Amino acid sequence: MIQSEPIAVFALERNLADLVAQTFAEAGIRHAFGVSGGGIGRVWRALIDCPDIETLHFRHEAGAAFAAIEASLDRDGPVAVFCTTGPGITNAVTGLAAARSEGAKVVLVSPRTSPAQRGRGAVQETPMPSADLFTPGWLFDEVFVMESTEEITGIACRLRHGFERLGSYVAHLSIPVSLQNASVRQTSVDQSDYRICRPFPDPAAVRHVTQLMARNRFAIWVGHGARQATRQIRALVDLTGAPVLATPRGKGVVAEDHPQFVMVTGLGGHPSGIESLERYRPDFILVLGTRLGEPSSGWETRLIPPGGFVHVDIDSSVPGMALSSPVLAIQADVGAFLDELLVRAEEIPHRPFHCPSPFVGVPSIYRDANSIRPQALMAAMQQVVVDAGVPLLVEPGSAMAWAANLLMMRRPSQLRIVGGFGSMGHMTCGVIGSALSRRGPAVCLTGDGSMLMNNEINTAAEYGIPAKWVVLNNGRYQMCEKGMGFEPTEKHARFPQCDFVRIARGMGAQAIAVKRESELEPALRRALSDSRPFLLDVVVDSEQPPPFDSRLKTLA
Repeated sequence: MIQSEPIAVFALERNLADLVAQTFAEAGIRHAFGVSGGGIGRVWRALIDCPDIETLHFRHEAGAAFAAIEASLDRDGPVAVFCTTGPGITNAVTGLAAARSEGAKVVLVSPRTSPAQRGRGAVQETPMPSADLFTPGWLFDEVFVMESTEEITGIACRLRHGFERLGSYVAHLSIPVSLQNASVRQTSVDQSDYRICRPFPDPAAVRHVTQLMARNRFAIWVGHGARQATRQIRALVDLTGAPVLATPRGKGVVAEDHPQFVMVTGLGGHPSGIESLERYRPDFILVLGTRLGEPSSGWETRLIPPGGFVHVDIDSSVPGMALSSPVLAIQADVGAFLDELLVRAEEIPHRPFHCPSPFVGVPSIYRDANSIRPQALMAAMQQVVVDAGVPLLVEPGSAMAWAANLLMMRRPSQLRIVGGFGSMGHMTCGVIGSALSRRGPAVCLTGDGSMLMNNEINTAAEYGIPAKWVVLNNGRYQMCEKGMGFEPTEKHARFPQCDFVRIARGMGAQAIAVKRESELEPALRRALSDSRPFLLDVVVDSEQPPPFDSRLKTLA
């Protein structure tokens, strides 16, 4: 149960922009990322002047939003994104849509063309009306279109309530330019006592699941949404001997070197693990914290056991959405459900299960050639980055497939993989938010296509943020080249290979090229030991097919 504190009394002579910054700080916002412009100037200045908020100026609004997502998830708290009118708002949309998908808490503060200037050809006029941008829906949970300064008290209260919700909360605060400098003359104190109770499992449902476990074989399938319940999940695994599956975003919730770990499912997963699961013959699978969408399951029907799924999620719309099977849906917080289940764990028999590791051997000897096998890069990443506990953020595409397939994770939340929205350029910018919030190095593993689409290297250089980029440089959109299945893609999915060392240095970062496998580990150690932003340009062998068979099947 969470209880909010009363909102403070507002000073009479402050302007609205200052009050917005104060409201954000009191709601728990500690970072604001965005791009300035004439329309947002007053709010931008207020955010900079606010001592409780660290404000960073980015190069693109989408990049700011992606960084906000990762900072929000790292600290489990809200982050603000600011932009100017017109294209500033529309540029931010992709990142904000990703925030909803990833479960982040983000508020966009934007200016709106003042009433006296609307429809007169104002520079960067706000796109009005637009249901997507200015009403709640698929993009925003709440939208506050301010018309008077008196509204700020109610908005402050609703933002605080939104940030205390479970899961994502994405809001839009739209303020006319002419209102930002207005004095706030009404004082008020919000004394509302807001409490949020986490969805608690029905005791009858817990008893029913316990009885199912006592009578039947079962497996456990974990996803990103279960990361806060790692302790309970590992206890259940050890007590029952149940085999474990993980989605790519659920890697590390149960250590992947655990003898009961069967496979990673979905994009980049381990199809060979299905044979081990079939030998165990589970009657049902307990699904925790995943929608089982295409990136998580590949819609693989062989993973559906005879008794279907017991699916636990805080969102009642999730169970049964992705795979057609019998489902016992339980709306509850995963941790709360498992706490209740573990109380009755003595009723569940221990059925010992041991599974061979699904992780294939990676090169132990580096070859001497002018290009690098992705498998060798993953081996070096495992040694230098993963085993050292450094946060790793992975872009969609071949980088994600290689990481999901070959990297063995033992810690929850160390690996961040983009979910179903799958925007290229998410992690190339998001790594800045992660490194900033953690006050230490964070590594982005990305393809060259994503790096060219969107990056914030110059922002990291400006603020001295120790973000690191490892770029798989092969001069192509490899998933498009390998996955579309028709002749012209082989030519048009390729592009001139770039010199990312020169690009990164030109933006103010440190960078080195890596062309031989023997150079990988020293280069990674050098990048991590440097306190500045650092890029490794890794020339990879483009003939090595990435392990994304599940994605190719769904496109067939």
